[in-house]
Amino acid sequence: MKKLVCILLAAILLISVVGCSTVRIKSNSTGKVVYHCNGISFEDDLTAEELAAVVEILNGKEQKMSLFSGTPSCGFNPNIAIIINDTRYAIACDKCGTLQNCSNLCYIDISDSERLILEEIFTSRGGKFPCI
Repeated sequence: MKKLVCILLAAILLISVVGCSTVRIKSNSTGKVVYHCNGISFEDDLTAEELAAVVEILNGKEQKMSLFSGTPSCGFNPNIAIIINDTRYAIACDKCGTLQNCSNLCYIDISDSERLILEEIFTSRGGKFPCI
């Protein structure tokens, strides 16, 4: 029985280390914004300034696995997201300060001021929040 518990704990630890970690974005990254909701639809490359702002917000942020920290009650939609180097970060549709990494289903907490910066990327192109 002890062996089974040890194996289970080791598996959980491995999943937590491999699945969710700190966000690391390279300096030569590419990015775009996508929004498809309630009749509003766009996909657009991020400007250099927008990309720099997103990288500054995300780089170094801890990604939390719902298995350990719970699933946020925020509504996420992968069609309302910022994509950096093929990794999709869905912004919460209900204005809460959390992003979902759609690749590994981990969550990233952001401040209210960071949320406003990201939200502006969407609203400057016609997106609306809340968007549920």
